[in-house]
Parts: sequence; structure tokens; C-alpha cells
Amino acid sequence: MENQIFTINIVGATDIYPNEPLDHVVVRISIVDQSTGNVIKKSLITENENEIPRKCMSPYETTEYISPVCTKTVSIDNVKRLAPYWDDSFIFNESVTTILKENIVVYFEIIDLDVPKDKHHQTPIAWAFLKPLASNGTYNIDHPCKLHLHYYPKNFNPQLQGTFVPVSKLLNNPSKFLAYLSVEIKTSETHELYDVTGRPKHFFHREVGSESIETLVYHEESAEEEIEKAEAEAPQIIRPANKNCKIPRLLKAQFPVGENGAHALCFNNNGDILVAAVKTGATYSIQFFSVNDIENSLALIRNAHHDIIYELTFSSDDKYLMSASADGDVKVWHGNGDSQQPVNTLPHPCNVYTAKFHPQDSRLVATGARDSLVRLWDRTKNSCTAELRGNVGTINSLVFSPDGKSMYAGDSTGIITVFNTDVTVEGTDGVSRKSVVKEDEIKNVPIVHLSMERSNFSLLVYTKDSMLRVFETKVMVPSQRYSGVVCNKFMMSGVFSPDCQYILAGSEDGTAKVWTVRKAELIPTAEWNFQFTTPLTAVAWNRVENMVAFSSFGPRMPIIVFCDPSPLPVVIEESDEVDQY
Repeated sequence: MENQIFTINIVGATDIYPNEPLDHVVVRISIVDQSTGNVIKKSLITENENEIPRKCMSPYETTEYISPVCTKTVSIDNVKRLAPYWDDSFIFNESVTTILKENIVVYFEIIDLDVPKDKHHQTPIAWAFLKPLASNGTYNIDHPCKLHLHYYPKNFNPQLQGTFVPVSKLLNNPSKFLAYLSVEIKTSETHELYDVTGRPKHFFHREVGSESIETLVYHEESAEEEIEKAEAEAPQIIRPANKNCKIPRLLKAQFPVGENGAHALCFNNNGDILVAAVKTGATYSIQFFSVNDIENSLALIRNAHHDIIYELTFSSDDKYLMSASADGDVKVWHGNGDSQQPVNTLPHPCNVYTAKFHPQDSRLVATGARDSLVRLWDRTKNSCTAELRGNVGTINSLVFSPDGKSMYAGDSTGIITVFNTDVTVEGTDGVSRKSVVKEDEIKNVPIVHLSMERSNFSLLVYTKDSMLRVFETKVMVPSQRYSGVVCNKFMMSGVFSPDCQYILAGSEDGTAKVWTVRKAELIPTAEWNFQFTTPLTAVAWNRVENMVAFSSFGPRMPIIVFCDPSPLPVVIEESDEVDQY
């Protein structure tokens, strides 16, 4: 914990009742030594044989104290009601042990920044406090906290007096009322510096303008060369459309990976590489395997993320691999694993559960996170180009249609948001929300996984009512249902076979199930006689070979691979577009 830093997340408050509309409401965060009432000093680091205070929020800081910070403002127009929602985060480049001391208190002050005509200070609304180290010795970190809000005394002046925080005088005689503030203090590893085009928000942001013109020109030319090269090369050929799949029933390999199995699996589109997200020590890595020599690791990207990796996905040409993690980063890697350094890093203020490349342009990336936002990125510039709204819960899964013209986002409340993502005409300016689907069948049922394969008209939806459904995308209603799995607690995965004739899914009982798409018949697979002791969270179906892979995230869990050695049969193809029904 000595080497970890911390983040403070402000979510929102329950109803408060102001006397008038409030236009610029913020939460001010102050980390205070309660014995003095002053904000605390930073820890010291050695630089050029001298001890100096750490840079906490910005590389240009000169103060020896951790300065108070404020959230973004929110406007409240309803005169008699206030339920503000900020969803703001602050990364402190300071050791978390600095705040895990007996006298340290974190104060959260809800303040309206407007100064009334009859006063000389901003308007205090309510305040709350949190002791990171509780009086019983437990830590109030790494879990959400619901804090009681307290009234300010009449005519209280909240203005800071140098390093002194006036609200600290109120701790011994608080005046509670029935409202709460939701916050969380989280530990994290230090981040790498990355460039931003806007104003830096924390220590690890580095303004692009701080680089020399020569460096900027070099990066721009390199990006243009990469784009030209990508456009000049044709994508790799995947399974021909006139080849049908068989259920793989021959055990090809069973081998342990990492310390706890693999939480995510993915075959590349060319069918010759399998990747797995594994835990190695205190960090999470990405392991590459050759399909031709499946038990021997091809490459290992060590320390890829500091927290669990939820999803792995390849670009359509297999040049890049993308990983989404609970550490708040989405990273793009070389698709063959030949480098330990990411090509791009896309930072987020919260957990990221899903990330996908656009099928027609691997420069465009979509990500889904805990804050209910779908973000579009120009990954060559590490730049977020748009934030798309429509969902109200955590975005658990994203998927593009095969033609790239639509994108679907499923969340923890059972809502599916559909976006127009046809970038061939207007580029990313043409991206827009088409519809918000609230199907009664899955109302308030978390969606854990979405999948599409060759058809633009069929969307596979896996939900926490132990059911998979195929939605017809023209009308966005379920046309078929598939039962037999257990899915109530964990993030599971389900996929179409490459020819769209079967559906494969993992189950919390440690088994894998497969159905026919048209008739929803559960197919007996006596050869799959394994059963993981922990939920089977990841399944993958090779797009070229008759091969499937399974994994579970638990102590000493293996990856299990089945194949079918017989040649793929050739049938007459009637249409380029697959109609599953």
C-alpha cells in the first residue's frame, strides 16, 4: 500500500431543500488534520539529493500542502428540490498511507459558488466528513460510502483561511438531517503520463502544447503514415462464408494459466492466435498462444493493467488488440504481442467493462464504463471525440454490427441503446443515438454480454435472469430465447458460432452450453465432461478453425480447448447476408 496512490470519487446526494434556485453547486474536498484544522502536508520525495514535497495534482505545484479541490458545477432549477449528481473523480498523486492516520478527516462541503448581494462569501448548503482510518482501525477505502449530510450554522462563512478549513470546527457538534452524499476513496497504482489536448485534470495529464514543435510534427507524420499503411493493406481473410461449423468435441488441450485462470479469452480473426487475460502477482497480464501449439505461450505482456481485465478484442485486420480494465484504462497493443508498451492508452475516470474497434476503421474505438457513458475515441491521438448518452446503468457490453453502421450498448438496468455509427459519409460527426430500447422482458435485469457475428439483423443478449435472447434489430424485440445456463451474479459471455448456426455460452455452474439458433434446442455435448469449480466466465469460438476455448477465473483454473479435426464441409451459399431465421 506504500506505493499506491488514491482517487476520490464524488457521485451525488439525495434530496436537499434549498430556499431558492442554485446555479453553481459544487462539492469542495479538503483533507484535514483534525488536531489543527489545517489541510495536510504532502509527503516528501528525494530529487537531486534534496527532499521536496510531491507534486500531487499538477507538475507545476509549489505548495507543500494538499490543496482543496472542487467538482464541476451543477445547476438546480427546481426551487423546492435538490438532488445533485456530479459523478466527478480526482486522482491524488500522493501515497494513500498519508491519509490513513488517526487524525485525518476528509471534508466534503456542498457549496453554491454564487455570492448573494447581502453577503460577502459563497453560500454553504451542507457538509459531510469521512475518516479514511476509522476509530476501530478499519479502512473506509475501496468501497462506496454513504455519508450523512449536516447543516451549517446560520451565517456560517465557509471561505478558507489560508491552510485552515473552517468546517473542521463543526465536527464536534454536527447537526444531521435526512440526506446523504455518496463518495468513494479508491487506491490505485501510479499512472503513466499521457498527452491531452485540453486542460490537464490531474498530475498524469500532460498538455500536448508542452511538447516542442519538432515532436508534434513527428507524431503527426507518424500517425499519417500509420493511416496510409492501414488503408493500403487489405484485411486478412477469415472463414469463407460457404463453410459451416461443427460442434468441436475432441479435447485438444487443457493447461493452467496465471494464478487464477483467465477472466477473458479471444481468438483473433485469422484464427491462429488465442489471447487470455491472466493475473500475475499483483497485476494483470495478457498471454498469447499459437493455435498450432496451444499449450506453449507465444508471448506475454506483463503488467498490462493494475486491476482485472474485463474484455479483450482484436481489430478487424488483427493488427491491434485492445484490453478494457477496472483500473480505468483501455489500452491498445500490437496484435502479435511483440511489444510490452501499449500503442495507445485511453484513460477513463472509472471502471471500464467493454471496448470495441469500429469494424471499418480501427482508428475509431468505442468504450463503455461504470459512469453510464459510451465514449468514442480517435485512438491515434488518444483523444475522446464524443460522449454518447442514453443508458442509465453501468455499460456492461458494446457491440458493432458487422457492417459498422450500428452500435449497441447494454447496461445494468436492462436498457439497450442503439447508435448510428456509419462513418463512411460524415465521419464521426455522423454518429448519433437512434433509439433507447426498454424491453419489458428484461426491465431492470442486468445485461452482461452482447454479441453479433455475420448478420446485421440478429443481436445476442445475455442477461442475469439465466437467459439468452436473440433480438431482431429491425424492430428490437426478442424473437428466440435460450435457457439452461445459470447467470445471476457474475459477468458471463455468450457468442454466435462463426456461421451463425449455433450459440455458445458459459454458466455459473462451471459448464458450457450450446444451442441451435433456429430451434433453440440445447445440444448434448457429452464430450465436454469438464466442470469448473468456479463460474465459466469466458468462451470463444475460432472464426477459421472448428475450435472453442473455455476459461474460469478462480484458483488454478485451466484453459480448456476443444476442436474438430474433420475438414469443414462446403455448401452452396445462397446469399452474402446471413438470415438466421
